[in-house]
Amino acid sequence: MFVQYTFIEPNHHVALESCIRTHPVVTAPLLARLYEFAAKCTVANSSAQGMSCSHIKTQDFTVGTATDDKTGIYVQLVRFEGKENRMLTVGSKWAMERNNPSLGNTSITFW
Repeated sequence: MFVQYTFIEPNHHVALESCIRTHPVVTAPLLARLYEFAAKCTVANSSAQGMSCSHIKTQDFTVGTATDDKTGIYVQLVRFEGKENRMLTVGSKWAMERNNPSLGNTSITFW
């Protein structure tokens, strides 16, 4: 199902496919898009229309997360220094805080 997406690590295919089977909103194109931007965030900060992305870097690892603004589905990848493969987390957020200057600098989105 994810073979055509060459940027997705083969060891993550099974986990992503099980998400599609167990969640009615999740599709392969959605997960592929989230995975792509989460992977970009493990290198540098990135963003896209309709998506909230974050990049956290420490001395030992880098975390990249991409969340779909409409559904709350997210993909998080962690790249450890000196290791080739990244660690995957896929989930659905219930709430997310975001910057919104018109509402006193923060607002919360509930799904």
